[in-house]
Amino acid sequence: MKNGYYFIGILIVIVILLYIYLERSIEKTIGESLLNQNEISTKIDFKDLKFNLLRRNLEIQTLQIQQKINNTDSVNITVPELVIQNISPDALQDITQLDIKTVSIQSPDISLYRIIDSTLQDSSSQIESPKLQMISIELFNIENGNVKLFIQDSLRGSLALKSLRIHDLKHDLLSDKIPSFKSTTSTLTNIDIHLDPFHNLQIQKCRFDGRDLSIEKLKYYNIFDQDKFQSMIDYETDWINVSVDKIMFKELEFRELLKQNVKTEELNISNPIAIIYKNKRIPHLNKYKPILTKTLTTLDNRLQIDTTIVSNASITYLEQTAIEGSKGKLTLDKSNIFFAPINNHTKQPVMVKANLFLSGNTPINTTMKIYMDRTNGEFHMTGSVTQLNADDLNPFVYPSQNVRTFGFIKDMYFTIEGNDERATGNFKMDYSDFRVELKKQDQKSNRKFLTGLANLFITNNKSSAKEVSIKQERDQSRSIFNFLWRCILNGMLHTLL
Repeated sequence: MKNGYYFIGILIVIVILLYIYLERSIEKTIGESLLNQNEISTKIDFKDLKFNLLRRNLEIQTLQIQQKINNTDSVNITVPELVIQNISPDALQDITQLDIKTVSIQSPDISLYRIIDSTLQDSSSQIESPKLQMISIELFNIENGNVKLFIQDSLRGSLALKSLRIHDLKHDLLSDKIPSFKSTTSTLTNIDIHLDPFHNLQIQKCRFDGRDLSIEKLKYYNIFDQDKFQSMIDYETDWINVSVDKIMFKELEFRELLKQNVKTEELNISNPIAIIYKNKRIPHLNKYKPILTKTLTTLDNRLQIDTTIVSNASITYLEQTAIEGSKGKLTLDKSNIFFAPINNHTKQPVMVKANLFLSGNTPINTTMKIYMDRTNGEFHMTGSVTQLNADDLNPFVYPSQNVRTFGFIKDMYFTIEGNDERATGNFKMDYSDFRVELKKQDQKSNRKFLTGLANLFITNNKSSAKEVSIKQERDQSRSIFNFLWRCILNGMLHTLL
């Protein structure tokens, strides 16, 4: 009997030793396989590797990967702890294919590098094929990571990767196709991107829950103040600052986003604030700028947004004039804008409805139809302005034109048919006691003779409003907003004079 126990004990010891031997052998094989991935484009190193044979779990400590993607792009990844659960038995024999239940990565540091050099040719075809060819993972999970982007060895962006979960991930490393997956969720925070020498983009939080994408506290801003920025450029360029409380994409197709397309059922933009400053004292660059409606129809990437809602928007436009320190100011606030649908791959027109307030007092209501099947940027627009005190125009027209306006505009209606080159339409304005006061260049005294002469030509017809025609050529180096303003100004001048 004792001999039987002795034999069983020896057998147990042998099994344990064999188990330990197999685990160490597999650890050695996996370690060697990882290190054998090292080629010209890939470098892999790690501090410690442990494998559990019963659970088929792999733990790697301090994993470092350097991967050259092509001749200009590369990535460095440092992972303090990588846990891979339930590796398929076949993968232990064949490293070319991995079937894994769970990959868990804690606190990785990811650095992306790009070299911009026009003399470099794309050498992606010269990058050798990896020994690992196919990966299939039921759950891929990253938590508390940090990502940095370097261009020309200069830090250009960073973000905190709070979480990333991908279900049923499959990736063919020999294919250029985007990895397939069933679903994904992610949370990014503290996004900070240096877009160019003048502008930064910051986002406090970005979250995708598998269906909806929310972006909170977005800021796009010029890193220099208005005067400093204008002193650094040679031609007239807009100084722009934009902030948005929240952007929500509902039912967003994430796979399309990976292809640089946007497909979503609804886009909500809440409380956007834009400040735009232009210095008219700097020479204007006479360069063709396609009208916004034409840009939409000629985009290469697909844009499909069923409904877009912009709520409580505020836009302030500042314009530096020839007079030192004098800036014209135009404010549109408490604005709500509705678009439906936006689809640059169909012939269905985009309908736009906007309810705006000039200086918080005067309501402006407009509708626009953008014809997506026409490449010349054709559009149809109607609008109305009611109860406008002419004094509300002075913050803009006085500094920019040396003119003060007085009087009251009861109603203003207009229709505009336009495209990338010109516009025609009709304009009707009902006003009373309208007059102007022309100032000298220093704005300290009146041009009395010219003021009197101008007011003689202004027709104040209190009985009825007359309708006039609009004809306006587009300055193709200016924006659509300049174009629309010129159309309305054309109608006002034909009405008043």
